[in-house]
Amino acid sequence: MTTMYLSLTYVELIPAALTALVVSRDVLLIYAGLYVRYMGIVPPVSIIFYTAHDLRHLTITYKFF
Repeated sequence: MTTMYLSLTYVELIPAALTALVVSRDVLLIYAGLYVRYMGIVPPVSIIFYTAHDLRHLTITYKFF
């Protein structure tokens, strides 16, 4: 979807401000996903543990205010 917005902006079919909004939204969503993944890892955090695709070590906890 981001590529489509960038392409349409390049040929001047949609405004650059709209594309900037969509691209910033996508970057924010990626950052939020990485942050949630980081917060779900039990310490000590390592790059191997962070990128592991095995979810057996993942625990879900609910924190209510």
